[in-house]
Amino acid sequence: MIGKTRSEQPRIVIAALALLFAASCAAPDAVPSAEKTDPDPLPDSGSDAGSDADSDAGPDVEPVPAEGLPKWGKGFGVVGSDQHAFDIALDSSTNNTVVTTMGFFGELLIPGVAGGIPFKSGGSRNILVVRHAAESGEASWAAPINSPSEIVRSVVDVDTQGNIIVAGGFNGTLTIGALAPAATVGSYDAYIAKFDPNGEPLWVRTFGDHTAQFVTGIGSDDKGNIVVVGLASGNATTFGPGVVAPKNTDADIFIAKFEPDGTAVWAQRVGLAGSSAWQDPTATVAVSRVDGSILVGGMTGGTVDVPPFQFTAAGARDGFIVKLDPQGKCDWRQPFGAKGREQRVSRVAFGPMGEALLTGSFAGEVTFANETLKSFENTDDLLVAKLEADGALAWAHGYGNVGKQVGTFCAFDEKGQAVVVGSFAGVLELFGNNALVNPDINVSTDVFAAKFGADGNPLWGRAFGDKYYQVAGGAVLWKDKSDSEHEDRVILAGMNNGTMELGVDVLPIASAGLEDAFLLSLTH
Repeated sequence: MIGKTRSEQPRIVIAALALLFAASCAAPDAVPSAEKTDPDPLPDSGSDAGSDADSDAGPDVEPVPAEGLPKWGKGFGVVGSDQHAFDIALDSSTNNTVVTTMGFFGELLIPGVAGGIPFKSGGSRNILVVRHAAESGEASWAAPINSPSEIVRSVVDVDTQGNIIVAGGFNGTLTIGALAPAATVGSYDAYIAKFDPNGEPLWVRTFGDHTAQFVTGIGSDDKGNIVVVGLASGNATTFGPGVVAPKNTDADIFIAKFEPDGTAVWAQRVGLAGSSAWQDPTATVAVSRVDGSILVGGMTGGTVDVPPFQFTAAGARDGFIVKLDPQGKCDWRQPFGAKGREQRVSRVAFGPMGEALLTGSFAGEVTFANETLKSFENTDDLLVAKLEADGALAWAHGYGNVGKQVGTFCAFDEKGQAVVVGSFAGVLELFGNNALVNPDINVSTDVFAAKFGADGNPLWGRAFGDKYYQVAGGAVLWKDKSDSEHEDRVILAGMNNGTMELGVDVLPIASAGLEDAFLLSLTH
């Protein structure tokens, strides 16, 4: 369903046909569906689902464009251990490297680093910051962030000077290189750490009390100032000397800004978080490197207060996006919700003219500005929307079918087209007759990447996975300038619990046995 409500019957037909086809083509231990492993994109049929059911010739097939094609894939894992690539960021200062944050239990082997000796976690989960060549995925260095207890999901950004900023949450004692260890005050405290381009730690800042605090999103402006968002529980939160954010509710979304040396500038606790679990991030952020403006997206279960505006959730949990100026004052806001349903914004991004792009998921019938979207039978569908620089809606589209579909990354390319990455179960209907198919509609997700035109209409889509879990974390857009074609790439990071087939010319990504981290490079 694209930007409007339409009949459910064709969508039920495509869901049934797609799942029956996938099941009939797969042995119990085989890759379940051609759509999930064939690297050829699905053509845009230009018609509603089921409209070609009586045609002997079937739908017309357009020439296959060379977009979404796998270039390489890398898996990172050790037998008997769990690994997960949480986030990835591009180093724009060199334009030839990316940095990932990988969480791991037990051991994590990074080929070419540390003499082939696996890194060992100090507790239940530790973090490894890894620098990779964008062209190949090969690692050049890795820097551990350790705790004898646990370090939770961590996000990463690279500033304009090539410095790496990592943030998340931790329990116990945080150890980063030769920096002084930091101990938690309560269950989880938030941390922000900065590394130089060679992986040497420069500083670390922590904040929290006896309750839970952790970071779920990070960005930086052209001057190296850092903005983080996340969860802050309990009483007023002290982010640094003289910067205290008063309690709004018992579990707030926070927004905080820091100078390049880690000095806190300002902070706000803006209202009730839609989730207090680190596995279910409640807020995300993007920072403009043109004027320092800030986009915050997320999910709330109550009232959000971003002066001079305030809004209250209409449903169980509402999605929202707000734009702030560099001083933290709100320029505009756009909430959306449906009674008894859950909506979320998982990622936001700026466009070249200050436009805003968002992705996430929605359920039920929601009105996004002046556009009404209806999900398939009230399940979670993929949401992609573009807003102009002043907050006016350009377009909002929903895509899905049976199962759950959610976007976890979005960005504009140089042509103003939108690239979206995420995870899905069941059927992700992008093209009417054709769809990306995962026969598991309830539990095991596959990874997808898709591209949308400047008007929001889909150009291509790809899915990768098998009957086990594959989960998309972050992604980056990168232009390969090593040849005359200057090929555009999207590099995905995430978790793979099975085998991701990448076509005849690219080796598959196979898990070592449990959950492994992965990187995947596609043309776009």
